[in-house]
Amino acid sequence: MVLETDPETCDQLKDWIGHELIEKDPDIASELIDYVLEILRGLPSVSDKKESGFDAEDLVKLQLKGIVRNPETMVEQYPSRMLALENEEKASRPTSSVKIMHIPIRFLKKEQIKAQFRAFGAIEHCKVNMLERQAVIQYKNESCAIRCTKAATVFFQNRFVKAEFFHGILEDFEGATLISTEPQKSFQIPQSPSPPTPLVSSPEGNDFSKRIQQVQGVQQAIFENNQRSNESFKKNFNELFSSKEKLLRAHQSLLQNLRRKTLDLPPDDTGTTVEQLALEFEELQTSMDKLSITPEAMVNIKLRKLNMDHPNELEMKDARAAAGKKKRAKKSTVLRKKMRRKR
Repeated sequence: MVLETDPETCDQLKDWIGHELIEKDPDIASELIDYVLEILRGLPSVSDKKESGFDAEDLVKLQLKGIVRNPETMVEQYPSRMLALENEEKASRPTSSVKIMHIPIRFLKKEQIKAQFRAFGAIEHCKVNMLERQAVIQYKNESCAIRCTKAATVFFQNRFVKAEFFHGILEDFEGATLISTEPQKSFQIPQSPSPPTPLVSSPEGNDFSKRIQQVQGVQQAIFENNQRSNESFKKNFNELFSSKEKLLRAHQSLLQNLRRKTLDLPPDDTGTTVEQLALEFEELQTSMDKLSITPEAMVNIKLRKLNMDHPNELEMKDARAAAGKKKRAKKSTVLRKKMRRKR
């Protein structure tokens, strides 16, 4: 089974692989790191299997030979390193508390905090630090905190306001308590009865204008959501395209290295080296198929990117549609001539 890792774990693995690479050129190293990581990820899925008389670990070591300093040590250390990273991931799980930073001072009020963060779930406690302009909000469960940290909205209409998980103890956070579910005794001051205000009937036009504003607000919200989704899709597609290009360049460099090895074979070779090179080529071909970086797949991705960036440059012309357009143009010309003659 291929191990699934989060971005932080993946970055740590890439740093570890980068220190073990023989090639220190930044451009080439960045391409080789992804290839080495893909080989190591596939290691658990091919363990205890035999292919053409070679052990799976030997095949991985053979692929890593010439790329890293010590392939044997890397293959041995990979499971223990992955186990340690998994333990770190378990220790940093999300909590039900969220820490809000860089809040403008005018919004550090109970009503403002409730209006902004009550939409993600029920708030049990909230403490505010005026000096640091921070607030800690404790929700009823973790799902509310996750929704708050992953929300795409801009808090308080300020892009500098950030939300992250709070792993500390709420009592240790220095600040004043704004919201608490514990009942508190309050003293009521008797107030003099105010004179009754006359009821003023609102005209029908106010209801109509409110409905118009609601419809406009809904349309604006739908438009903004569509814009954000389109921008995020375009950004993700560009990142996917750049990563696939890096992987393709890494595979191309490995194929060139394999070609040099094949050309340097001695004439009196017994055939063992040829079998090893053939296995390396099959592994590279399988890896390219799994990563969808074959020439056909890359051409399709490039066409999609070109059509996304410049939609008017890939205009597909249909012969039938062109003939129909030409025929309609002739008819319109004949009709214009007839109209002129009548005049």
